[in-house]
Amino acid sequence: MSTNYTSTKPDVKSSWQTLVKLEPRLGALERDIKRVKDDPNSPGFCANYHWYQTFKPRLIYLAGFSAEKRDQVLKSCAAYDVAYHHLYELLPDCRSCNCFPSFDFWLRAVSRKRQRGNSHRPGSSVRR
Repeated sequence: MSTNYTSTKPDVKSSWQTLVKLEPRLGALERDIKRVKDDPNSPGFCANYHWYQTFKPRLIYLAGFSAEKRDQVLKSCAAYDVAYHHLYELLPDCRSCNCFPSFDFWLRAVSRKRQRGNSHRPGSSVRR
């Protein structure tokens, strides 16, 4: 958490536009997210699945501490927060999915690994 946190909500629209000027790939990510539709003929839709599997992995290299560009604005917590909230809100709402129990399972698994002193590594399996 940033030590310069203020309780006032940033102007996301103007902040987002500034971020896209600094990192045009954020605009491409926004367009890709806007293409995601909830098919009413499918049994359900999970926004979190799309976000965590497809879009958030791209975002982390565009805004926040892991941003590839060496721009201090893009590498800030505020840039990540603005981008994250703006982009996530573009996804359709979840419908008939089990994302919260699945997320709860993931949190428990990570907690168990931390208690054992293991850190999460991509591609590693969760011991039960």
